[in-house]
Order: sequence, then C-alpha cells, then structure tokens
Amino acid sequence: MAIVPKIVPCGAHYYRPPSPKPSEWEKDLRKMKSLGFNMVEYWVMWRWQNPDEGVYQYQEIDKLMDLAAEIGLKVNLSIKYDSVPVWVIQKYPEATITTIWGRKLGPQDTPARQIGGLGCACINHDPSAKIKEDFIRETVRRYQDHPALAIWNSWGEPDMGHSLYRVVGKSDSNIDFMTCYCESCQAKFIPWLEKKYKNIAALNEGWSKNYRNWNDVEVPVARDTFVPMTDWRNFHIERVTVVNKEMMETVRSEDKTHPVMVHTHSLKYFDLMSTGVDLWKIAEPGDLHGATLTDDPFACDMMRSAAKGKPIWSVEIHAVPGMTMVFPYAPQERDIKFFTFVPLAAGFTGFQYWQYRPELLGREAPAWGLTKPDGSETPWLREAVKNFKVLTDNRERVLNFKRQPTETALLWSPDCQLFSWNSYGSEYFYHDSLQGMHLALYENSHVVDFVHPKEVVAGILKNYRILLLAMPMYLEPEILDIIKQWVKDGGTLIAETHFGAVDPKDGRWQMKIPGFGFAEVFGCQQDLIRACRDWSNERADITVKKDMLYISVGQQVRGMICEETLLPDTAEVLAEFAQGGEAAITRNQYGKGQAIYIGTILGHDIWKNRGENEIKLLLSLVEEAATNKLPKARGGRVRVDLLTDDKGGWLIVGNQDKKNPAEPQVWFPGDKLTSVKEIFSGEEIELEQENGGFSAKVLLSEGEIKVFDIK
Repeated sequence: MAIVPKIVPCGAHYYRPPSPKPSEWEKDLRKMKSLGFNMVEYWVMWRWQNPDEGVYQYQEIDKLMDLAAEIGLKVNLSIKYDSVPVWVIQKYPEATITTIWGRKLGPQDTPARQIGGLGCACINHDPSAKIKEDFIRETVRRYQDHPALAIWNSWGEPDMGHSLYRVVGKSDSNIDFMTCYCESCQAKFIPWLEKKYKNIAALNEGWSKNYRNWNDVEVPVARDTFVPMTDWRNFHIERVTVVNKEMMETVRSEDKTHPVMVHTHSLKYFDLMSTGVDLWKIAEPGDLHGATLTDDPFACDMMRSAAKGKPIWSVEIHAVPGMTMVFPYAPQERDIKFFTFVPLAAGFTGFQYWQYRPELLGREAPAWGLTKPDGSETPWLREAVKNFKVLTDNRERVLNFKRQPTETALLWSPDCQLFSWNSYGSEYFYHDSLQGMHLALYENSHVVDFVHPKEVVAGILKNYRILLLAMPMYLEPEILDIIKQWVKDGGTLIAETHFGAVDPKDGRWQMKIPGFGFAEVFGCQQDLIRACRDWSNERADITVKKDMLYISVGQQVRGMICEETLLPDTAEVLAEFAQGGEAAITRNQYGKGQAIYIGTILGHDIWKNRGENEIKLLLSLVEEAATNKLPKARGGRVRVDLLTDDKGGWLIVGNQDKKNPAEPQVWFPGDKLTSVKEIFSGEEIELEQENGGFSAKVLLSEGEIKVFDIK
C-alpha cells in the first residue's frame, strides 16, 4: 500500500463539471491558498471527460491541476463513474439500472449530477465495466506524475443504485425503487447462490422452497420469508465490495505511489437496502478512508471503527445544506467547531467542505458553499479558516493524538439491519436502536467502538469488556457461539429483546428464546409477548426493582415496540413490566462474566424520546461493568473528550444542547499540569485535584464547544 502523506488536509471540493466557470478558477484557488487551505478536490467525470468512444477530454482538469501546482495546493482527484457517457448508453442499453418491477431508471439528471447519465451502467454489467476501467486507466496515467496530485478518491459515496433513490430501507412502501433487477444482476445471482449453498437441496432448505434445479430459482421480490431477500441484498453488498476493490486495484496498477481511498456516507442517510454498502468491507482495501459528515458522532464513531486504524478524513462536510426555494442554512461559529472537533475527537485527521463556492446550477442552487455565489467571503468561511489555522499550526499533534482507551463495543450487524426491513418494513428500527444506545453513552462522555460480525469471528472481542447488541434477532450461530464463550471468559453482554429469535440458516423462528442456547447464558427465557401496536406513541412501561448506579427502585423507564415477559431461572430481576409485574430486565452471572437481557427495544426509545431515566438505566448497566476512568461532565448535556500526546493534550468540551447554556463541572484523568488554556479565546480555567485527576468549572453557551490545550 502507498504511504499516506503526513498532512492535515484542510480544504474544499471545488470543481464538479461544469461548475464553477473557468473565468473564476485562478481567482478562487489563489484565494483558498491565501486563506490557509492546503487541499482541493476536483471531480473527473466519466461522461464529461469521455464524450465519445476512444475520445478523452482533460483540458479543464489539466488547467486546474496546473493551477493547483503553481499556487501550492494539493489535489484530491475523485474519479466519478455514475454519470455514464451517452455513447456507452447507446451501445449497451441493457446495462440500465432496473427496479424491482422492471422500470428503467436512466438516463437522467439529478441535483448533484446535472450533466446527466445516471442510472445507465449497472456495476454487474461487464462490457460497460470494461469501458469504465479503460477510463480509470487513462485518467490515472495522465495525472500519476503530476506534482499537485496527493490522493486518488476511487469511488465517492459508493451506491449500487447510482445515488438515484436512497429510500428503500426507510419503508417497505418504497419497494418499487429497489434496484437492481437487470439481466446482468440476475445472471450473476444464481452462481452466487450456487457457491453459497453448493446444491439445490441446501437452497431449498434455506429458502423453504421445492425447486427442482437451479433454472427454477426466482429472484426475490418480497420480504416475507427473510432468507431469500437477505441473500439478494447480501449478493449486492458483495458485488459493491468486489467492484470497489477492483477499481482500487485498477488505480494502483497504474500508480503505485499515491494512496487510494474510497469515501462513504453514513448509513443514517444512505440506507443499506438501497446502496448495498457495508462500511467495513468497503474500507478494507483503502490506504486511508474518507467520509461524508457533518457533526454526527454516531457516524464518526462508526466510520472510524470501520477504517480500522487507517487515517480517516472528513472529506465532504455538509455545512450549508439547502435547495432551490429551501434556502441555505447559515452555519454559526458553533456549527463550524462541531464540524471540526467532533470528528477530530473521534479520530479524524482531515477536513474538507462540500464545497468552496455554492452551487449555481440545478436544484442544489444556491446552497452548499463556503462563499457567497459571487465567491466573496461569508462568516462561516471565516470561521472555517480559524479552525483550519488551529489544525495546520498543530499538524504534528493532530496526527499523533491518542484517544482515551475504550472497553465498550456496539455490534453493527448488516444482517440484523436487513432483518429489520424484512420483518418490520424499515431498517431504521434496528439502526435507530443502535443510535439510541450510542447516544446514551456518547452524551455521557463514553468512548465506544463499533464492531462487525467478521471482526467478531476474527477475535476482536478480546479487546472489550462490554458488548451491546441492539435488536439481536438475526445473528449467525457462529457469531453467537463466540459471544457465549466471551461472556463465559468474563465479558458483560447487554442485549435487547428477542435475542437469537430467528435462525439465519432457514429463517425459522426459534421455539425457545433466547435462542441458540442463550437461555442458560441469560438465566431466563421468554414467556409471553405483548405488542405495542402504535410504535410511535404507545410504549412499554417498566418499573425498576433494584437500585443501580444512576437509577433507583421504583423509578419508571419505558421501551418501544414490545413487552417480552421473562421467566427467570438463575437470573436476578432488575426491572418489571408495570402492566403485569413480570420480569422485564434481568442480569445473570455466566462463568466469569454476566449477561443482561432487556425485554423491550430500549435503544429505539432513547433515540426517539431522549428520556432521562432510559439513558440513566443503560448508563448504569454499562458503568457498573466498566473499569476505565474516562473524562466526564456533571451538569448539562455536555460531552468531554481527552486527546493526549507527549506535550499534554487537548480537552474538548462540547455542549450538546443547542438551546440552553451549561455550566458543568468537568473531570479528566491526569497527574500533573502546568496550564489549561482555550486555544481560540485564550481563556484559562482553574483546576482542582480530584479523584486521581483534575476538575474545573467550564461555562458554555448553547451549543458551544471549547478546546483547551493542557500542558
């Protein structure tokens, strides 16, 4: 792999054909350099640069690259394939992306691809893929030795549907937009099934079918028996993963010097059903990883976890969103700080805005820019520049900061997310429950990682003391066996309702829940289920029966979707359902570890309602098992992060409440200090030694972040 340059990239996207106009280029790039920018991104677009067979037009990119070199800006060169040339569409009309009921989606324009050509080259169509590969090679050969080149972005925001309709996972009512069902996809799916199942008898067992041979197999169009549709989406996930790796290898075959990355969007916005993107698998072959972000801590932690120790950059910061007649949001100083220091605290070391100038063409106009439409400065551009200066002035420190150690992990299971859609009609029941668990921990200054099932198989759980599972209904027995042994060896498992309820091998509901032998681990089993019919408003009422760290006997908490009443065997009862007095939350010792079972969807309720008691409950369950002493704040919804290096470190204190000020008492570990000074204002705070560390009162306005240099 190529070596990633030791820089903290601070910049913006600039050129997306056909904007901005050439008359603005030199003025803008010189202005960016004068403001302290050190990187700019240009798009090289298949349709724009390859207008006819065998014809390549790079004059605009040539000029922009030469200007960057002359001015002293480095370039992140992003190769875009989703705008397909007209001649390719005419040559291969069968490559057009196709919906579940046979609708052809392209060619079309979108607000983000005004030059058109979207929807016309499915990644599984081999002849058009060969032309795309030729375009990649031609581009890389042309610029591999250019002095301005820093990074290849081989696929920006991967998406099997060419960014057309990212709505399928939100509701099954959007199933009409599911892609892709073209002939190429269907032809590749059957061999994929043959490889997985080996013979038709095994497929029949898994799918509950009675096919006579492989020619009988029907491509899934419904979500009702779980396994077929899960296989269909996993086939697409694998294809996106393979194509991403192939494109990186194509770049590397021509340029072995410059690093290659892919940049992805959060699954919060690009749902798994629509895109086919498994963040862990997509990130694996890159030299570094990029992400589209604002200040979403859930996305920051998930993408950093997927990057697995590689440099990770926030390469598309959406600071000024808007559309025509939905005019741009004007970010404040506090927003720009959140866009910078939330990712930095999570481990990001690069920052690049979408985009320098606002869009002037199509429905994204007049939004998305750091400048005004004429290129003049805005207040938020000036704030971004202040942040850039702090980062570049402290380049070595930013690149070498260490985060606080974590002992807590949340499992992200793509199969569980797909099962959420298959069973409930929305993958966001699972995703939001995971977000709720993360929210409760994040806003109380916990440092957490996400882990992937393939990492569990590889042994990653040995690095953690606590594992949280949201809606763990559809987990492979191999994963469950590993988790069981991990608990026995001393781990703490905290899991929501219906643990191991469905066997992914055949889609059958288990006769005893928790499934796969986990009744012994949890020391209880399911008795009855009371469903909440109105998932938006009707909630499960639970009464706490045991004093815990942050919540006491008699206090009420609430869950969502269902009440799974529990029959304890060896488990102690921590809480009961208010309706019937049955066990709702239990804790059981298993070997050297413990397993906590929550008979409702607690995380989903936390995400939707931000209930104080629900957060206190989950926090109690985690902290009673934790040993690390992490920074924390007493008073307000305040997050504290401590980044350390051989000079001391930075203490990042952020008020998560955008409506109310906060005056927390902040504590962080340490043994000796000489000064604590806020890096923007110069404010110094008075410290007191307390409990093996230091505490101080910090005054924060609504939504304010302060960054203290500690020495």
